[in-house]
Amino acid sequence: MKSIFRIGIVLFYLPAIFGFGEAGRTGSNHELLVYSLLFGLCLIQVGLVGYWRYESSKIWRVSLFILWIGIPFLMISQFVSLLDLAHEVEQNVLSQHGILLPIGILSLGFPVGLMLWGYAINRDLTPLGLGLSISALIMATGLLLTPMIHHIGIILVSICLYGLSNRMF
Repeated sequence: MKSIFRIGIVLFYLPAIFGFGEAGRTGSNHELLVYSLLFGLCLIQVGLVGYWRYESSKIWRVSLFILWIGIPFLMISQFVSLLDLAHEVEQNVLSQHGILLPIGILSLGFPVGLMLWGYAINRDLTPLGLGLSISALIMATGLLLTPMIHHIGIILVSICLYGLSNRMF
């Protein structure tokens, strides 16, 4: 599980590095970056299974559950980037159609789950949890402000998750 989780973290990290500061979805300028992000999220989700048994506090379990719910919706949102690269849909299709708006809203479960998980980790295990919560907040705030801040948040989240994988598996 540790190696699956770490590979997922690296694949999640790459689009933020190679697409640093670009407008639109992370990695949306090249299909390999989008696929890297999609596969990274898949592997992170699989790797999170190993954390379910690690701790049994309610906040820990709720945060992992929110992450498991948010990751697939984030993956759907990133899949729209592939459709945009294939010139099948417009980049902002999720916000134009009311029926698709919940996908974008539910994908916010990813940063919210990371913030809660960071709180649970900080409370029970290590100050790296505080770093994870702050990094996830930066990542979410960057969605509203600028792509550069969002990408910095992704990089910081990846670093915190990698550090946590050393201590928890």
